[in-house]
Amino acid sequence: MLINCVESNAQGRISVKKVLDEFGNSARAYLLSANRPSYGVSSFTTPKNNVSIDIGAAFNNEFIEIPFSLCYGLTEKVELQTEISVYTQSYNFSGEKIDGVGDAKIGFKYKFQESDYFEHAFQLIIKLPIASAETQLGTGKFDFHLGIAQGFYYKNFSYDISAELNFLRRRDFPDFKKVPKLLQPAIDSIKNIYDYQYEREMAFSFSPAYNLTNNSVLYTGISFLRNFKLDYNSLQIYGGFGCSISQKVSVSAGASYGLLNEKSWLLSSGINLLL
Repeated sequence: MLINCVESNAQGRISVKKVLDEFGNSARAYLLSANRPSYGVSSFTTPKNNVSIDIGAAFNNEFIEIPFSLCYGLTEKVELQTEISVYTQSYNFSGEKIDGVGDAKIGFKYKFQESDYFEHAFQLIIKLPIASAETQLGTGKFDFHLGIAQGFYYKNFSYDISAELNFLRRRDFPDFKKVPKLLQPAIDSIKNIYDYQYEREMAFSFSPAYNLTNNSVLYTGISFLRNFKLDYNSLQIYGGFGCSISQKVSVSAGASYGLLNEKSWLLSSGINLLL
């Protein structure tokens, strides 16, 4: 039973790993909100008066997301951003597969320092709750993201190092009428622990890259995420390859793997148009 799997430590937090081990997809999608838009920050900004369009796809054996993003270089230092998940697939609390249009996000990035080798940028993003909360595909609530990144460039080598702070609105519990009666006592028990509005997350990443040619780059990296309210850590390694087909078109492909609790893989690809 779920109530035997959900444990609290001295601070009254949930042992999320116990829930994941017992219920897998259902708990991962619901408690950890796997279908939230992904965040990330780099020091690069779209050139002034240019539009950057990205169309991508990310998937593994239990999750699919197809994001579409558009960025506009308002000035040499300011970039406006918008993105929507045109299709996302996840699971509800009862373990049923759900899909549809995902959430959207809007924000901006400001490059506040640039020199011969370094550049630094700050980013602010607000998640717009477009995804259906009724089907549990989305939370139906606004989230907030802050990020800062440093970029370094020297000959064919470069890296981005970043730090993020996310404020994620706690999602509501599902309608008890739609949840098996066996789980109702456990949900009542957990609900008392979830007496807050926001989950605080911090994330750090380091991404070195090497230009193989003038038109191709090989990158790798590692990222760590800490959700303080769920008492949950995530550590991922990733890597990929990017190639410029022309001055306006580039493509990329990559993969990541979770080293801690999730033990999951993810494949991704994308195409970028610079207009």
